Amino acid sequence: MSFIRLAVVGSPDDGKSTLLGRLFVDGKMLKSDQLRDLTDTKTQKINLAFVSDGLRSEREKSITIDAAYKHLRLAGQDFLIADCPGHFEFMKNAVSAVSQSQALLLLIDAELGIRDQTLRHLSLASFFGLSKTIVCVNKMDAVNFDEVVFSRIQKQLSENEIFGVKPAIEVIPISALQGENLFQASEKMKWYQGPTLLQSLIKIKSEGVKRSPKLRVFVQTSVSAPDDTQHCLVQSNGAEICMGDSLVTESGQILPPIDKIYSIDNENLASGKGRSALRLSFKEPITLKRSTILCASDSQPRLSRDFSAKILWISDKNPSSLSEKDFIRVPGREVFLKSFHWKNSSPIGLSLDLSGRHQNSLFDAAISLAEEVAVDALDPEYFSNEVTLNSFLIFSHQDFECLAVGRILENSNDAKICPDFAKVEKTGLAAELSPQACPVQ
Repeated sequence: MSFIRLAVVGSPDDGKSTLLGRLFVDGKMLKSDQLRDLTDTKTQKINLAFVSDGLRSEREKSITIDAAYKHLRLAGQDFLIADCPGHFEFMKNAVSAVSQSQALLLLIDAELGIRDQTLRHLSLASFFGLSKTIVCVNKMDAVNFDEVVFSRIQKQLSENEIFGVKPAIEVIPISALQGENLFQASEKMKWYQGPTLLQSLIKIKSEGVKRSPKLRVFVQTSVSAPDDTQHCLVQSNGAEICMGDSLVTESGQILPPIDKIYSIDNENLASGKGRSALRLSFKEPITLKRSTILCASDSQPRLSRDFSAKILWISDKNPSSLSEKDFIRVPGREVFLKSFHWKNSSPIGLSLDLSGRHQNSLFDAAISLAEEVAVDALDPEYFSNEVTLNSFLIFSHQDFECLAVGRILENSNDAKICPDFAKVEKTGLAAELSPQACPVQ
């Protein structure tokens, strides 16, 4: 079964859970006993928000706390829906869901317009390289389906830049409560000539995902087949890989040609293109260690310990707590930090908040590691959240909390890659790191 992974986000009370409830009810996805369970005991009406708010505490408080995953089938297409929390305090849960999604569905309250959290969510779509962003201006019924209100919000969205680039988004006016412009064109908004929400969602499949042509294969383990030949279980980024190809490791070791390629279901394949989980056998016996990176000889990653990156700080801890004992995790490796250079950054044109709140901040940084790792500089043409060598996580050595998510912008062995950054040496990392990151507000 082929799913489209869709993250649904928005500010608190923008109507995310109500929209999903409407899609499930009108899409005939719920059984009679489920409908009875979703009926509000006070009003005896179906509470659409309860469809995705599965936790008891969520229903009692009428808020979304954790990302709720649901299977939705519309017009023959299967979706894996992640209903993400909208409150600032639960942003980390939303980050986790968006990082695993293919597309983003963002809701905006027509009465309240664009808010701080709206821009945070837009920046997440750009940060993780989602293939498509759909913006629904919800609660149009509350503004009498006024075209002027919709046009103003649409214009504001087109004027905002995320990371210096105007995001490619599709804006649709809807009313989730009344079901307007979801499955059929709304008679109350004849001034709108664009696609319905359903039409826009179905287009995600046909538009597809642009994968990087650079082959990156991550060895999970080596196993012995029944005929005593050695096979490797690997995770691929989906680039072209064929029988007879001679791969190399990140350190330059040339491997024997590939003898056979199998899918996760043991299907014998001529090519592994578009597949993530594969089993490889080689024409000569070979044993590869877990975390070894394989690639084509003409597109090897660079081994580097220095690179510049875009950082999303998701912890409530102060970034000044970073030390050389903390470490980053890249595919297959965990390496200690050596130094951390950063500067204030306001990627979406918002004013800096130096009040000390750092959670959900975005800023630019230059990082030095204690050891070399294989890295790829970010290629905007193939910017995606697939398994790549241009993403990493930062962890605390004290409690192993994930502190931040990073995307590598460029790599260099030159310590002056960002000369205007305030340099922080290894010996004074915790003491000298300025607490003035720019929260995305």
